[in-house]
Amino acid sequence: MAASTKDSANAVITLVRKSHPAALLKFIVYIVVAQACIGPKSLNAAQGNARNSRDDERVASRHSFRTDGLQFKIRGIASEAHGKVSVACSLPGDAIRCDLYPDAKPPMQSVFKLPLALAVLHQVEQGSLAMDQAVHFGPGDRILPKTYSPLQDRFPEANVDVPLSELLRLTVALSDNVAADLLLRLVGGPKGVTEYVTSLGVDGFHLVDGEHELHRDVMAQYHNWFRPAGAVQLLRRLRDNPPLSLAHVELLLEWMKDSVKSNRLKGELPPGTVVAHKAGTSGVDAGLAHATNDIGLITLPDKRVLAIAVFITDSSADELTRERVISKIARAAYDASLRGVAGEERESSVQRSTLEGFARSVLRDASGRGFIHVRDVDTGEILAHVSGSASGVEDQSLTIDSPIKPLSVVKLYVAASWLDHGFGKTLVHCLASGGRPSRGMLVEDVLASGCDSGGGEMAQTLKREIGAAEVLADLRRYGLEDLALKPDASDAEWASVLSLGEDKVTITPREASAFLREIGQRHGSILSPQTAYSLRAALDEVVQHGTAVGIKNSFGKSRWHIGGKTGTGPGQCGDQCDGWFASLLSEGSRPRYVILVFIRGRGLGGGVAAHTAVVVAKHLISTEPQGR
Repeated sequence: MAASTKDSANAVITLVRKSHPAALLKFIVYIVVAQACIGPKSLNAAQGNARNSRDDERVASRHSFRTDGLQFKIRGIASEAHGKVSVACSLPGDAIRCDLYPDAKPPMQSVFKLPLALAVLHQVEQGSLAMDQAVHFGPGDRILPKTYSPLQDRFPEANVDVPLSELLRLTVALSDNVAADLLLRLVGGPKGVTEYVTSLGVDGFHLVDGEHELHRDVMAQYHNWFRPAGAVQLLRRLRDNPPLSLAHVELLLEWMKDSVKSNRLKGELPPGTVVAHKAGTSGVDAGLAHATNDIGLITLPDKRVLAIAVFITDSSADELTRERVISKIARAAYDASLRGVAGEERESSVQRSTLEGFARSVLRDASGRGFIHVRDVDTGEILAHVSGSASGVEDQSLTIDSPIKPLSVVKLYVAASWLDHGFGKTLVHCLASGGRPSRGMLVEDVLASGCDSGGGEMAQTLKREIGAAEVLADLRRYGLEDLALKPDASDAEWASVLSLGEDKVTITPREASAFLREIGQRHGSILSPQTAYSLRAALDEVVQHGTAVGIKNSFGKSRWHIGGKTGTGPGQCGDQCDGWFASLLSEGSRPRYVILVFIRGRGLGGGVAAHTAVVVAKHLISTEPQGR
């Protein structure tokens, strides 16, 4: 065994022996096997016999698909929008993957009118509403000055009764804003629609404001978002397991086939292709189009139905270009579905299942409650999320969308804002602690050391220099959505919340891995390339000289290395602390995987959590196809 492997094994042995000697042997086996897998190539592989040549051809084919396939084609198309593009799709019986930021939270605009129509039809079937009932359109229901509303254009003075069925048609087929608000009133407002969508098992739908508020405040649209993955979930539910009667589903789909903005998803598809869709569009302010969206069901020639959602946010491109981007992405997914390019991905689904099983066993051997989460940096796909305890029972409080205290990982978000606003060369003060004197630190030193006073000073400086509202907007843009910190909170509270991460802030594993993936990308949609690069360097520093130095030599002389941010707490918890390790596993200079590990009650984040991440990393490396 190489010296570096001995160091890694000894670190794990020390951690595990103290409280769980029964787990010791299994940890050693994992490390030895993983080390062997990344060691020297076998003699047969070096000689290259006929069997290995065939394997190389298969690997080369898969490599070609992964680097030049659908997702990379979509990424290239998306660059034409000069904005943030997020995509998801689904095709039953095929592992087609076109995800691009599928967990983003783009403003949905009129896309919300499809879930609204579903909620109304549900109440019709429950007997609370009737299709032929009259709904009064009064003067106070008008949206003034002018909005897009064929209903208001027809009856500018209002004071008419309109059948519910006609309001539904106007809302879905013509995207009538006034009609939509009348329907919203009938189903309990935005909250009623959100609750209904959640009841369908759909994740990531968030409706706060109706059309009146959107008309008054251009920024209100950012309160209403729909994750692309959630939009596809809803479309699949509508198509595969409808929550409504067949008659109402057919009526809704007919309205969607006739819906406005049909040149988006349908624009480059073969003539005659059936597309049932719902678009959403914002205005343009200072040359920026906030939302250009379309979600829909595309019927393929073999009668399978592709569900797809494309959202373009904050784009500086003209409308024709934005709509053409949506059309091209839809055509790429359509062509990929027909070619069956997803065949290679069926093998990867088996690999994902194997990874989940391995992660589950590693988590069990860590002898604590927690989770392990793995995401592919290139594709954005979540390869595994397992939660549980030493007994192997899944922990429902640690699911992929469970809110968890970020602890010191929150400093990574503050550091992103710090760097984005040009404070990279600014020193902050780390107070004396642990026998070390007070000293000045750059942002990478704060992250590496975990200095709470330095992190707090960064938060206070940002608040003072760029304004509390802009800092909070940055943090939410990075994915820190559940943040109860107020702009007018005291400096002490700002420092505590944004450095300790123990109060008034939570993150979900899904959100955390999306942010780590953004850091891992050279050309992401949220962070500048320089900020992402600096944060990657800081993560490496955490392992080389900081709070996770115990895993420094885990990969010996291989090209692989890991960088991450530890988190420990809450409070003065000693050996009973919860521990985070939020990391990027890289091959050379290329980040490949996000690995998140959270362990409750087992001590420092740089301890069991970091070493568990290494075990998972070595498994990922050992299962990597040659040549990828």
